[in-house]
Amino acid sequence: LNGKNLYNFKDKSGKKIFKEFAAVCKANNEGFVDYVWPKPGFDKPQAKVSYVKLFKPFNWVIGTGAYVDDVTKKLQQEALKSISDMRYGKSGYFWINDFDYKMVMHPIKPSLTGKKFINTPKVPFVQLAADALKKCNCDKTYIKYKFYNPATKKYEFKVSLVIVFKPFNWIIGTGAYISDITPIIKKDALKAVKNTKFGKSGYFWVNDMNYKMIMHPIKT
Repeated sequence: LNGKNLYNFKDKSGKKIFKEFAAVCKANNEGFVDYVWPKPGFDKPQAKVSYVKLFKPFNWVIGTGAYVDDVTKKLQQEALKSISDMRYGKSGYFWINDFDYKMVMHPIKPSLTGKKFINTPKVPFVQLAADALKKCNCDKTYIKYKFYNPATKKYEFKVSLVIVFKPFNWIIGTGAYISDITPIIKKDALKAVKNTKFGKSGYFWVNDMNYKMIMHPIKT
């Protein structure tokens, strides 16, 4: 599928799913689409629901989905592990906190996981992220703060993008020290998305708003 224009691609029920993905993102920046998709071990395509979100910097539609019969609490835990393993560039990673100022997952400092951070200068981004998103009533924003840089062994200014992941009510964040900021390399970002899997058959793909498949890790 990679590199093909999938505007007219239909699932077995006749739905133009990639057109639907783009339409949802164009209208609301994010949303859910239901359809049927081949599933290993089954003769017929199975019902699936995907969450898609517009990533405006690259004009990508980033999506992930689950077969309806696989949606369990375990899926959330697998997604959590997958995000914790995601890396990009030289030192890029993602953390997750919630709107109650609780750290859900931090891959670099796991000792922070499960703790609440309110009025904590050494770990300010949890509260900053939740408060900023509540204040703007939006699905993403940027925050600036100081955090310990292990490379320099100093507290340095850092800028992070924080995004609301509505299905689990998570705040997913990623950032960079201002001193380290360089142009984003699409190749590294695509590699991270391609190599990320969760659950029995969960994966991520990327297409753009012009219906072109940029990357799909599964050959069909």
